[in-house]
Amino acid sequence: MIVAGIHENLLFNQHDVEQEFLPSLSERIRNEFPRIDRVHDLSVHEFRERFAKTGRPVILSGLTDDWNNRNLFSLDYFAEKCGDARVLLNPYDAELMEQTDIRTIVNKIKQSDPENPVYLQEWWFQKDCAAFLDDLGSIEHFADDWGNKVLGFVNRTLWIGSKGAKTPIHVDAIPFNISSMQLFGRKEWLLFGRNACLHKKQNGSPDYERFLNDPATQTMSGTLEQGEVLFVPYDWWHRTETLEHSASVNSMYITEQIIRPYIRGLFTMPLLMALRQDELKELSPSRYNIALDRIKTLAHLIEFDSEYAMHAITSP
Repeated sequence: MIVAGIHENLLFNQHDVEQEFLPSLSERIRNEFPRIDRVHDLSVHEFRERFAKTGRPVILSGLTDDWNNRNLFSLDYFAEKCGDARVLLNPYDAELMEQTDIRTIVNKIKQSDPENPVYLQEWWFQKDCAAFLDDLGSIEHFADDWGNKVLGFVNRTLWIGSKGAKTPIHVDAIPFNISSMQLFGRKEWLLFGRNACLHKKQNGSPDYERFLNDPATQTMSGTLEQGEVLFVPYDWWHRTETLEHSASVNSMYITEQIIRPYIRGLFTMPLLMALRQDELKELSPSRYNIALDRIKTLAHLIEFDSEYAMHAITSP
């Protein structure tokens, strides 16, 4: 189903879609469409009733003051805390992707320009930089995470990018809500409803006019500032761009209503890798490598022999 879906909606063809996504589109969305609700000091009960249960995006401010006021996080913090950790840089771009370490990435970000941004995307850091969790505060609003209740851990990923780093429009392959904490810097999010569908024009290019004017798209935008948390409901399409050097942590927030499809999705991923490797590699080599990394980290978090798992999946 996941592989078939990639062919059905032009949004899945990230490279072609991003090639046609001009800066003027972001500007238009910013000016002509609703902004994501921003609420200060929202109570746990209000958040869950007004947003989590109803599937409405929201930016929460005032929840991270304990660590935000310490100004703990910076590029130098990550170079010192986990500088030797090996990661995939620019994993969403097969041509720019390379394996390197955090310290090298930090140096590249400091020397970068917006025309050639540097981006560490979707790093499942718990295996190689678990000490970071000691400094990362928890937020009560997301404490009822069912993924943690069932599997014993919260899926978290770290994103560190220079100004101008982008993540193309996409929807995550398995259903989970996102809570994104902005550690430092600023990041713009463009959100599109779960029923959004991008069609082609007769010449084969994306029809953004039809896309934006379709009520099902539910286009909205917002800029996440340092110390704020964004809630993105499951199956919502999203596109991001860093407005300055920044870092954020995305957590998979699993509510009771999606725990079954979430777990099904987690276990579908290694099965797809095992059964349809060639097709997945052809569709998206970079996403294939990300998926391999995810499986290895997932195996580590559930205390499964990751080397055995990878051998079983990648062996003919």
